[in-house]
Amino acid sequence: FSQMYWTFLNNLATWMQAKMPGKLLLGDSYSEVRMLPEFKLSPTIMVITVWDLAELDADGRLVPDKTGVSPLGGWLKVASHLGNHDWLQGYGYFLPRSYVGYYDTYLKALQKAGVQDSFQHLEAYPNWGLDGPKYYMVSRLMWNPNQDVKGLWKQYCDDMFGPASAPMNQYFNTLETLWIQLDN
Repeated sequence: FSQMYWTFLNNLATWMQAKMPGKLLLGDSYSEVRMLPEFKLSPTIMVITVWDLAELDADGRLVPDKTGVSPLGGWLKVASHLGNHDWLQGYGYFLPRSYVGYYDTYLKALQKAGVQDSFQHLEAYPNWGLDGPKYYMVSRLMWNPNQDVKGLWKQYCDDMFGPASAPMNQYFNTLETLWIQLDN
């Protein structure tokens, strides 16, 4: 289905470019249409991968295969614009579902690849008491991926918890380490 889907989107993008110049057509790389097309996509298509970045290591999104190309690199070869949809929500979890370090790694990989205009969409149904810090951290990294994650966590804990900053910083970092170990 992927080849048919991406062929259709390329044809639609050609039509759209004539009728509505300057607009981008979004195409979700998801489920039965998640495979790379065998051809370059129109520069007016933005591919939206649907990657759960909590699984960044387990899914090997940044790891080159035997041809030397990672899944991220594959999409960057065929698409001029790239985005991602992620389920960052924590609703239904009893401990913070945090993987801010993976966002740091992913956003820096996009930046290193020269991606200037990526679109990141986060699906969030927050339990604010547990998830507020992670949303704050990820939004700061999206704004500027060159920030130091450990420094951001320290600043957040200093600002929010004052004298309890050090144990709260350890709490969030321990939970992120635990989440990643359990998830991978």
